[in-house]
Amino acid sequence: VASFMARSTEKTGGIPLRPRALATASLAKEKALRASHAQFSAILDQSPVGVLLVDARLCVRHVNAKARPAFGGIDVAPGRELGGILRQIWPDGTAEEILRHFRSTLVTGESYHQQRFPAALRGRAQPEYFDWTLHRLTLPDGDMGVACYFFDVTSQVLTEQTLKENEEQLRITFDQAAVGMATAQLDGRIERANPRFAEITGYSTDELLERTFLE
Repeated sequence: VASFMARSTEKTGGIPLRPRALATASLAKEKALRASHAQFSAILDQSPVGVLLVDARLCVRHVNAKARPAFGGIDVAPGRELGGILRQIWPDGTAEEILRHFRSTLVTGESYHQQRFPAALRGRAQPEYFDWTLHRLTLPDGDMGVACYFFDVTSQVLTEQTLKENEEQLRITFDQAAVGMATAQLDGRIERANPRFAEITGYSTDELLERTFLE
């Protein structure tokens, strides 16, 4: 008791704290910490990208509204182990790879970034693609944690793939056409010619690319 009173006296400049005062101080500190957590969560919820926040044990602290659809209805409540969540979503190899990056960022403080990550989620017909970044940060309670910011770029990637497929199909059609075909720049310089066009003009394809239509 004497030791406890001595410590209490040191913290209050020589004036002993009564039990009620100690309880009041503890409640005030707890209230301030809750308010800090609430403010921190509110900031994350307003983010235009998905945010997953884990603590030093790699357990969930917060998942904002933008991030929840990526988990496909899986429980991501605070306190859940990140590894268990990831293994429900991805094959074990993918889950372990992601966890390795989280651990590395937590230990070293070095951020990690990956673009066009192909997330072949369990139970979904086609892969989804994400740009994601990991940063280490200090949580409101002073604990270290890792924030994962990610953005679903699936529609963009699929559009690019469709364009590439269309371009390839156009190239095949162009090259195999039974009639001569060529395209030129605004100054008339030939930029592309198919084999039939080369046959008609008597020039090789490479020679045609060095000439204009007028020539």
